Amino acid sequence: MIVDDEVPVLNLFERLLSKLDCKVVTTSSPHEALQKLKESEIAVVISDHEMPELTGVQLLEQAKLFTPDTIRIMVTAHDNAALEIDAKNLATVHRYLLKPVEPRILQDIIEDALWFYENQKRKKENKEYPGDRALKLDQLRSGMILSRPVVSKKDRVLLPQNAELTPSRLTYLKHLDKESEPIDEMVFVYQLRP
Repeated sequence: MIVDDEVPVLNLFERLLSKLDCKVVTTSSPHEALQKLKESEIAVVISDHEMPELTGVQLLEQAKLFTPDTIRIMVTAHDNAALEIDAKNLATVHRYLLKPVEPRILQDIIEDALWFYENQKRKKENKEYPGDRALKLDQLRSGMILSRPVVSKKDRVLLPQNAELTPSRLTYLKHLDKESEPIDEMVFVYQLRP
C-alpha cells in the first residue's frame, strides 16, 4: 500500500510497482489506509511523512498496532535526524528513504520487503519453501547451496541466497552464531535430488 497526499506521487509509485508481481493499493488518506489495514492483509506500507491528517510516523505507528507483521517504509523529502529516529523507534520502520528515490532502488527495496514479509509468515507457520529444507546449523555440510539468505536474529543478512556453503563459510556462521550474531533459527538449503 502506498500512502501519500499527492496524487501524482501515488500514480508514479503505482506505475513503478506495477512491474512487480504484487497488488498495489494506493490512498491519499492516512485514515483510509488504517481502515484498509484493518480489513485486509497488506504486506508492505510505504508512507510519505508530510500529510495533513496524520504524519507518516503517526500512521506507521498505528499501523504497527493493527498489523505488526506488515513491513513499514517511510519516504520523505526532509533529511531530518530526529524524524528518522522517531520513524525507527516509534513506528519501527523497515527502511527510511529520502526523496527522490531511484526507481530501481525502490523496486529492490520493495522486493526485499515482500520477501521479508513472506519469510516472517513462513517462520510463524513453520513452513519450508517448495524445493528446500530447513536444517540446524550443525546439520549443514560443505557443498550445500542456500535456498534463502542466512539471517541473524538482528535481521542482518549473513550469507546471500544461492551461496555455496564452503568450509570457511561454515566456520564463519558457527563463529557468528556463538560469539556475536546468533542465527535466526533454521538455515534453508536446496533439496538435493538422489
